[in-house]
Amino acid sequence: MSRYLVIKGRNLTPGKSGCDYSIIDIVDFSDFLSKKDLETQMRKYVFRKLVDVDNKRAKDLRTDTWCRRRHILKYDGSILVSNIKIWDHESGIFHGFVPVDSFNK
Repeated sequence: MSRYLVIKGRNLTPGKSGCDYSIIDIVDFSDFLSKKDLETQMRKYVFRKLVDVDNKRAKDLRTDTWCRRRHILKYDGSILVSNIKIWDHESGIFHGFVPVDSFNK
C-alpha cells in the first residue's frame, strides 16, 4: 500500500506558484497495480470529492480537470514537497497527493 496525504487548495494567481491549501485526508492506494492504475485511483478520488464536496457537475469533470506536477510551498516560501501529482479543476481548486514517505527522510 502507498499512503498519501491529500491536500486541497486554491490557486491564488493563475500561472504563478502561489496557492492556499489545507490537509484534508490520508488515503491508501494499492501498490501492486501499475502506475496507470494508481493514477486512475487518484483521479476517481478527486472526482468523487469534487462532486460530493464542491458540487461540481460529474459529466464535465473529464474536460474540466487535468493532472500535472507541482511544488508545494510552505507559507514562508520554502518548498514543502517537490514535484507532487496534483489534479487541477478549472475553477482553481486542486487536490494534491503527497507521499507520506517524503516526510520520513
